Formats: sequence, C-alpha cells, structure tokens
Amino acid sequence: MRKRAQEHGGPGGAEPAPDADFRGLHEFIRFVNCARSVCVWMLELEVSASNERGRSVYQRWGFTPAEITLAATIDELVERLPVPRSPAE
Repeated sequence: MRKRAQEHGGPGGAEPAPDADFRGLHEFIRFVNCARSVCVWMLELEVSASNERGRSVYQRWGFTPAEITLAATIDELVERLPVPRSPAE
C-alpha cells in the first residue's frame, strides 16, 4: 500500500519518499500527526481500484475520491478507437 502526502498550504513539508510504505496503523498515525505539526492540512493517498477493503477503510477515515486515473492497454485502444477517415471521404 502506497500513501502519498502532498502539502496543500501552510509552511514546511511532510512529504515522505514517493514510494513510502506504511506497514501499520501506528506508523500511519505518527505520519498524520507529524504532517499536522508542520501545518499540512490535507493528505492524499493512492489506492488501487481493486483494493475494495482499503478503499472502504480510507473512506471511513474521511478520505473521498479526488482524482481518478484510468488505464487501458494499447491493444484495447487499437481495437476500440475509431478508424480515421481519409479527407476524400
């Protein structure tokens, strides 16, 4: 599980390494308290759409969807994108 903190105002910064991996609730709580102590007022985290259990926990804690990343394989795109018409048609 990767969690990403981004500063949304206030002095200082509380951004962990990009691939910070919090192994337990206590470590995450310490991070939240540290972020608050340097005036970070919002945390964002990335969670896979397939991680329903994690998303449920995070939503219970007050996280709400802020951005959605969509993905498609190149083969899917090639199959589904319209074929361009030539200018003469």
